[in-house]
Amino acid sequence: MDHSWKYFVAVNRCVADVIIKDYKRGDTVWVHDYHLLLVPKMVREALGPEAKIGFFLHVAFPSSEIFRCLAHRQQLLEGMLGASLIGFQTEEYTRHFLQTCSRLLCVEAKNDGLELDDRFVDVISLPIGINPVQLEEKRKEEKVQEWLDTLKTRYAGKKLFVARDKVSSPRWRSDIILGIYYF
Repeated sequence: MDHSWKYFVAVNRCVADVIIKDYKRGDTVWVHDYHLLLVPKMVREALGPEAKIGFFLHVAFPSSEIFRCLAHRQQLLEGMLGASLIGFQTEEYTRHFLQTCSRLLCVEAKNDGLELDDRFVDVISLPIGINPVQLEEKRKEEKVQEWLDTLKTRYAGKKLFVARDKVSSPRWRSDIILGIYYF
């Protein structure tokens, strides 16, 4: 017997349980990549329909002809559909996902998402990357320099990691989510 699926589910359950335990009303939950495909549904089941859960797949999403060959295809798709917003790197991967859900789960796919029985799931294409020329120009702006000086003072002697996510979906209304992590 192949225990891989059982371990996959167990890891997803562990991650979901931590999110559920630490969640506070109004939080936005972000889940990233293929190793956590089941987490959005697990979190949704615990937190309810109002929770804002985003999922981004950083790798290619295959065509429905390939995806249908997976033994646990329905559970994987339903896991992802626990999210309120699902993002992909390219329009092609977005289209593959929409077609796969339509064909395998018989849900109504629209250009911007999927109509489920109880809610709508936004599905977007959002290429991730940094334009280095544009970034360097932005760094030269006075407001940015002031902000950098403030950060340097506030976190003096610490290592600082800054993460930036851009979300451009009408229902999410947050163009930039900035996370600052230090230790």
